[in-house]
Amino acid sequence: MTEILKTCPGCGLEMTADQIINDPSIKPIGMSFLEIDSETPYYFFQHEVDNCGSCFVIKVDKLSSLIDEYIPAKSMKLSPSCSRHCTDIKSLEDCSNKCHNSPYRRFLLHMLEAKFPSRSINR
Repeated sequence: MTEILKTCPGCGLEMTADQIINDPSIKPIGMSFLEIDSETPYYFFQHEVDNCGSCFVIKVDKLSSLIDEYIPAKSMKLSPSCSRHCTDIKSLEDCSNKCHNSPYRRFLLHMLEAKFPSRSINR
């Protein structure tokens, strides 16, 4: 993908989906909502280069074309069976619910594994 998805708020780097996924200086932090009552989850990233270090967000659906699994239409966010991983940016655990957000969470974990292979991810 060559479309610019995000411009770094600190240094102005224009980022494509491929850069966001593959550039080791673009570190995934987690996934959460900007507001708990929102239905839109975001990926949180940090741009770790000299003279930058900015954090930024991208709506998870901006990367949906890179997800190779079925994405359920219904969100289970905050339902009784929700494990609340997507509401906690620090949670890096997999979610096995058949929820709209679960494939995006798995994609986040794949990004982390690809960029930091020695990192232990709870699955």
